[in-house]
Amino acid sequence: MDKDERKRSIVGINIFSTDDSEATRYAASELSRCLRVMLEVPVESQVANEPYHAETEGISVGLSSSFPESIAKEMPVSPEDDAILVRIRNGCGVIAGSNGRSVLIGVYRFLHSLGCRWPRPGAGGEFIPRMAIEELSAGFKEEASFRHRTICIEGAVSVENVLDIIDWAPKVGFSGFFMQFPDGYAFFSRWYFHKDVPGKEAEPFSRAAARIFTIRVEQEIRRRGLTYHAVGHGWTCKALGLDVSHWDPVFRSLSDGEKEMLAEVNGERTLQWDRPMITSLCFSRADVRRRMVAEITRYASNHPEVDLLHVWLDDGGGKCECANCRPLKPSDWYVKMLHELDEALTAASCPARIVFISYADLLWPPAAGTKPLKSERFSFVYANGRPSYDEAWKTFDGIKPVIPTYVRNKNALKGSQEEFLGFLHGWQSFFSGDSMLFEYYLTAGRQALDQYLLAKVIHGDVRRLKSLDLNGLVSCQVLRCFFPTGLAMYAMGQTLWREDVKIEALIDEYFLAAFGNDSALCKEFVKVSGEELIKAVRFDSRISIGPDAVRHLGKLVILMRDFSKVVERNMNTAEPCHSKSWFYMRWYLRILERMVGLFRVMVEKNQEAVLAEWDELKSFIATNEDRYQAVFDVWNFVSLFDGYILNGRFSSAPEANYKEARIG
Repeated sequence: MDKDERKRSIVGINIFSTDDSEATRYAASELSRCLRVMLEVPVESQVANEPYHAETEGISVGLSSSFPESIAKEMPVSPEDDAILVRIRNGCGVIAGSNGRSVLIGVYRFLHSLGCRWPRPGAGGEFIPRMAIEELSAGFKEEASFRHRTICIEGAVSVENVLDIIDWAPKVGFSGFFMQFPDGYAFFSRWYFHKDVPGKEAEPFSRAAARIFTIRVEQEIRRRGLTYHAVGHGWTCKALGLDVSHWDPVFRSLSDGEKEMLAEVNGERTLQWDRPMITSLCFSRADVRRRMVAEITRYASNHPEVDLLHVWLDDGGGKCECANCRPLKPSDWYVKMLHELDEALTAASCPARIVFISYADLLWPPAAGTKPLKSERFSFVYANGRPSYDEAWKTFDGIKPVIPTYVRNKNALKGSQEEFLGFLHGWQSFFSGDSMLFEYYLTAGRQALDQYLLAKVIHGDVRRLKSLDLNGLVSCQVLRCFFPTGLAMYAMGQTLWREDVKIEALIDEYFLAAFGNDSALCKEFVKVSGEELIKAVRFDSRISIGPDAVRHLGKLVILMRDFSKVVERNMNTAEPCHSKSWFYMRWYLRILERMVGLFRVMVEKNQEAVLAEWDELKSFIATNEDRYQAVFDVWNFVSLFDGYILNGRFSSAPEANYKEARIG
């Protein structure tokens, strides 16, 4: 073929960004990239900044405000909320969004309507079908069911892991990312130090490196127009003059003046369990509140890139029992400080939006008659994680809200729907502004063992959010939770975008996109293997082996043996997304086989044999970590089962490791 013939054979698609915002330009480039893969003929795509014209030959991508009024009127929502309009016929038309993030989501929703799917982050994580240019047609309008659709960092991560999930988030409907602490040191350091993972040598890492990584994360969040949540933890440490970005012990002596700022617990003012992040302060002292307010105001003024700045207190430590603090609940002192913060931010002409939280002792709302917080300045996040995610919340109709009596530092909660509703309604009677739920579905490493059930639980819970007057979800979770599949995360993102999506259809869609041929068999294995595990083993604070565990584990062995043949015959499929999915499933079977061996030994109640079996399993998982690092948080998994096997129970409470830390 000569040069002229080749030129005539190329079909060009012009993609125009109708405004010059970074998110719109990125959306246009993503559309161009995906169409180049999708179309069955060679394509020359260009991205150019052009105002919209009805006769434009190509696809115009941009903010609804950059299109004629007739289009803008079809999207009458607040710029804070996400709405999209897609009107394309034979490769020509419009993709409009209510804000930059919505423009990008609009591109992905258009591609989704054509059959594109994103089962997991990273290379090999997207499925793009092939089609002709004449098939590039779609017409629909959508508004996100919820404003807040946010992933919050937890676990152990490399910077590449974080960048991958930020890239993935808008593809399945998420709107924001939350980087806890002023930087992500706590989470990055677990990976780069290879904390508690045997056989790997620690890499050089520092707070300076964490800050550099955080800036890279912020750039990628901005590029996509995502909502940036930040900090939460650490303000109490800052008020003490401690720059701490983790939950670990800090062994240092305090001056008398510093000690007086700490909460008095059991007659002492000291760092609880040697952990500044856990230690509460004496908030009846005006100087303590002033120091904390000054730190928050300084940060907010210097970091305008943060959209939602979370202001939390200590992470679950004992509250001050001094004579001055006792007359008021912690929430009353908290709200008093938030009012002082509002005044300081206003005086500094700082428009920062502040997120305040209900968790731990702050579950109890302020006293009746407390001056309300301004909805223009504040948003509310409700963080009352329940003991188990084995089933979705049932209907709240007919549930009588209950708030148990507050007993300082001696509260015991039931985790019931009555309490959940009682605390929530208590805070909602105080604050009626923007609000969201904070949940922990994917924090524990065992989520790999029953993703099918967890996807259903998440789907059911999300569909209850509106009845609770909550405008979305912040998911506090490990980021590498796509092993052996990403079903739970996919269900979360898609249901937050469209709450009316049917879970069975969503599950079928996911498995077909991720696995292709034999996806139905894969879905059935994930479903049934999870059911058999639940019947054999229960995970609460302790591992409980069921009375009929041997039979159910035996059935699981047969399931794995039969399904391994399905895995092997699909390993070399040509589609990269599918072959990678089967690769991860093969490794999951290898690990699951050893997990079954561990549970079988636990049935025999020989602790020495259990320890030996766990050491062998842990070594196997750690040795092969690089094969599935992108999708499986080995640190999180090992930490969980170390707690179960070595300590007899799993606990995230710092006092559980206090003695060991001091000796070490």
